[in-house]
Amino acid sequence: MTTRSQVAAAQAGVVAGVGIVLLAVLLVVRVGAFPTADGISYLDLSDAALEGRWHEFVSAYWSPLFPACIGAVRSLVGTAPGRESLATGLVNIAAAASSAAFFASLLRSLSLRGILRGDGTVVRAAHVVCWSAFAGVVLRISPATLSTPDLLVFAAQLAALAALMRAGAAARSGRFAFALGIALGAAFLAKGALLVLSGTYLVALALLVPRARL
Repeated sequence: MTTRSQVAAAQAGVVAGVGIVLLAVLLVVRVGAFPTADGISYLDLSDAALEGRWHEFVSAYWSPLFPACIGAVRSLVGTAPGRESLATGLVNIAAAASSAAFFASLLRSLSLRGILRGDGTVVRAAHVVCWSAFAGVVLRISPATLSTPDLLVFAAQLAALAALMRAGAAARSGRFAFALGIALGAAFLAKGALLVLSGTYLVALALLVPRARL
């Protein structure tokens, strides 16, 4: 049963998530997205997508999700040179917002399973630490001003973890296992190296969820 302390911690988490995303928006508005060497390559790929040059867009080295998202946003905000930084920043802001939502879902699942359960002070302190670590990733380690797919990868992994925890707790876990597969697919499209890491999520799913519940 959800306690009053857990409800208060969840509400505070919503405030924290919104606040962190707003700070990410402020960074993008004031600074824009840094044109790193990788970022320029992703912009070139987004050009190829916008112009239908799919033989150039498909690459054995660069993963397609980030430039595809940039191309989609550029088709809405315009393709002028000054809009490239804005489009990249908007993609990262969307990834940061998605990360915050999936992180809140993960914390709620941990709370319902008793991992973040305790008296009011303990629960609040745990949530403060968790959201502080989240802020460190979104605002410092992989900020929205960085023109790389790192925030997309972060969002996909949090989505996978949230789906995994929900699958472990649900009476019928099939739809959450399906959501886990979608999240892992997105992670692979964001960065190909995630294909190897995805195997650990599938092992965890097999350990948490008997076949009868899938």
